[in-house]
Amino acid sequence: SLLLLEATMSMPFATSVLALATNPGLEDVLSSEILEADASADLQLSLNPSLVVAGFVFVSAKDPARVVEKLCKLRSVHYVMFHYGVLDLPQGEDSLTLLLSAATPMLPKIAGAESFRVLCSRLGTHRFRSPDVERLVGEVLHETYGVPGKMRDAATIVRVDIVGFKVLIGVQAHSEELSKRLHPEFVRDASVKPNVAYAMIRLSGMKDGETLLDPFVGSGTIALEAAVLFPNSVIIGVDKSERVVIGARANAELLGMKVDLRAANARNLVKVVERGSVDCIVTNPPWGVRIGKHDDVEDLYRGFLSSAAEVLKLDGKLVVLLSRWESFLHHCRSSGKWS
Repeated sequence: SLLLLEATMSMPFATSVLALATNPGLEDVLSSEILEADASADLQLSLNPSLVVAGFVFVSAKDPARVVEKLCKLRSVHYVMFHYGVLDLPQGEDSLTLLLSAATPMLPKIAGAESFRVLCSRLGTHRFRSPDVERLVGEVLHETYGVPGKMRDAATIVRVDIVGFKVLIGVQAHSEELSKRLHPEFVRDASVKPNVAYAMIRLSGMKDGETLLDPFVGSGTIALEAAVLFPNSVIIGVDKSERVVIGARANAELLGMKVDLRAANARNLVKVVERGSVDCIVTNPPWGVRIGKHDDVEDLYRGFLSSAAEVLKLDGKLVVLLSRWESFLHHCRSSGKWS
């Protein structure tokens, strides 16, 4: 269930512009989802193209109180915040002090809040760490308003996010990161986040009633997200580790999701999946850190692509999340089985 902050419900920090965070590169997916939500529920939203920051989509709302809960239910979003401002990151040896000076006039006036905390998400290389920003901004807010800081269950969450040389300031509209919605019992290292899984499934063009396969299922995030989106589809998850499959089954059972999970090798999928039966394969294959030497990864890519071509339908789709995408693309082209 969605837990909105008490501050959000009474709207003392609401602004007409909201910033929605996702992964850099997924802004178009989030924008499309926002427009679909607006069309289906008449939220009276408009995208704000004048604000451009990687990993964020900005919307203007006539009635923020009415739309914020709907926005928090979008599946491609990490978090939603009421947008207070954006500024250029000051440069110099003491950039953190300069940042604090520039950001202070934009900070929300939190007088009357029960408690607060500051969160800083940072993308890029900087002379300081995220905890440094959180501590210094927290000190300013506490000294100015006398509101106690609280690391857990704070009533108000102030965000100071830094993306490259841009700084975004706002108040988060909910208590927990929205992309943690699946709350799994079993989590494997490097598990893909649910909002990224959603974007991958969406890019596949999958429709309800079709068959999806994840041959590197891990903790089951992609398979579980697909099961939520398409309750009438056949969802198959494969992993070579029996322990991993057992863990993914525990996650599916916890959420009450129907997913067919099997232990098998992604290089030989026809042992567990019928030839030409899969509409789309959506997966996050292992990469160097997870599998070992470079040669092992190359062999895995070749074997997986050959096996995947056997179980996909002729017009089937393959969507993968990769670190070494150039190598993967080379093997796709050299195999002669992919277009």
